[in-house]
Amino acid sequence: MFCVRSKAAAPQSLPSLRQSPTLGDSYHFSPSGHVFIRHSRDFYRADDVIQTFFFNSSVRGLLRQPSAGAASAFCFSRNPARFLRSSSLSCTRMVTPQSCTTDSSLSAHSYASHMSLIKIPINETVTPLDFLIPVIPLGQWPAPVKRNNSCLNVVKRVEFIIGFTGRGELSDASVSVALTDSPLHQLLLQTHSVQFQLTTPSRTPARATPAVGYRVGSQGGECSPDPRSAVLFTHNTITGCTFISPARNCTELRSRIHEILQGPAAPDMMAMNSGSQPDWTRVIKQECPISPQETCDSGCVLPLSLSVQVLWARQGFIDVPQSYILGAKFLFHCQKVK
Repeated sequence: MFCVRSKAAAPQSLPSLRQSPTLGDSYHFSPSGHVFIRHSRDFYRADDVIQTFFFNSSVRGLLRQPSAGAASAFCFSRNPARFLRSSSLSCTRMVTPQSCTTDSSLSAHSYASHMSLIKIPINETVTPLDFLIPVIPLGQWPAPVKRNNSCLNVVKRVEFIIGFTGRGELSDASVSVALTDSPLHQLLLQTHSVQFQLTTPSRTPARATPAVGYRVGSQGGECSPDPRSAVLFTHNTITGCTFISPARNCTELRSRIHEILQGPAAPDMMAMNSGSQPDWTRVIKQECPISPQETCDSGCVLPLSLSVQVLWARQGFIDVPQSYILGAKFLFHCQKVK
């Protein structure tokens, strides 16, 4: 840091700078007094900085990705990694007899020790212990050591792999480090990479089983109202069962079949998204046309099937699109039955 003053206002001697606080053995620490961004949402958005936490010191910070400066090839550790911005940056560091064993940026330990990422952006007043994603080191690396005119086991490449979900939450993280031996009094080219990967839920192969619908209940073949199969988002399914009724009244028969197909009542509203306070959309229902003169002898117009159609789309930022339900229809397919 330096000051620029006009010659007339320049003092004879500048006061010495205050000693910077000791931040431990990791370049990941944020400076003292850093102001965190106060997010009002519970997910990361593209270009958000990644919050970190260190168990050994209970210090919060930001994940940094060292990079070359604007007018120099030397590494500056002030560049924050940003959500969804996978990148690989290179810069140089001087390896000297002193820095070989004292410069934390040359030691693999500083990139993989006691660090966790914070799952979602949280206010600095919130305790992060319930939101931590530990960074898993993919190996064990020896510390740098001087030998003859070389510095052994210095960091040449660092790569963070960060998994995230479709909701914009961090799910897992790992770090790998590549070491090299460098001559003393030489420049070392380092590469620092941060890669973001979408986490997809694992699918276990299911055994071939018939479609599950209403269970056959009594000996008369009546469809059992319990249990009902859950409708899963984006999963197209079809179920069915046998129904026999002794009813001799069209209204009673139609009411019974409606209850079997849709439950006690078809919903009027459907949640557009998940969460404790979702948005809601209207459900459209298409009932069967009814004639007031119908009888069991002449034939009853009855719903023989129910088709539930859900319209959904991906909305929001291109980097992290969110799935929303836009509308739903309950369509009863009817037929005149004697």
